[in-house]
Amino acid sequence: MIVGSHTHSHRVLSRLNYQEQLNELKISFEFLKDTFNLKDIVFCYPYGHTHTYNKDTIKILQNLDYHSAFNTLRDTTCITKADKYQLQRFDTVDLYPRKEII
Repeated sequence: MIVGSHTHSHRVLSRLNYQEQLNELKISFEFLKDTFNLKDIVFCYPYGHTHTYNKDTIKILQNLDYHSAFNTLRDTTCITKADKYQLQRFDTVDLYPRKEII
């Protein structure tokens, strides 16, 4: 299991200006680093679609020294060739059949 960041208040990052994005990402990063003494902090974009983050988001992640970031595009990823701030992934709901609740 990996503990990672998902922002401070789960807002759509692409709707925020640079400073607001910085605050969201920095608060979460520092909390995880200080609370759990983590060295390599990964990030998952809230809502995850590529339109929910932008170039500013990626720049901030790099500047804060996040290890990598995941979106919700469903595909396999070659970690050595992919952009480490736009890694694709499968969600757990994609892996197991859903059961209807009766």
